[in-house]
Amino acid sequence: MADRQLSHSFRQRKSRDTPTKKQESSQDGASNSRPAVGINGTSVQIEELLVKFDLTSKYGPCQGLSRIERWQRSKDLGLDPPLEVKTAIEQLQATVGTSKAQQCIWAGKV
Repeated sequence: MADRQLSHSFRQRKSRDTPTKKQESSQDGASNSRPAVGINGTSVQIEELLVKFDLTSKYGPCQGLSRIERWQRSKDLGLDPPLEVKTAIEQLQATVGTSKAQQCIWAGKV
């Protein structure tokens, strides 16, 4: 058994340069699909913008405040929050409702 090489015990696999059938079908389906939709039926771009705002400590803590209150407070303190965030919050309030739009990502978790 000592004269047996390791390559005989474990079969080697060569990587494929061409995508498998499963990968090809997923690529074809992605080109014909609709734009990405977020969790609450909103666009993914709006949700990414709001998550980025929630995770940015530059605008102060987000615990105990709604997103719009945090945006307004940071504006009052001269921290220059992005106007796109306020617009995104208002769009989210119009489509989803006030309670979901106002909560930061940490609401109910911390």
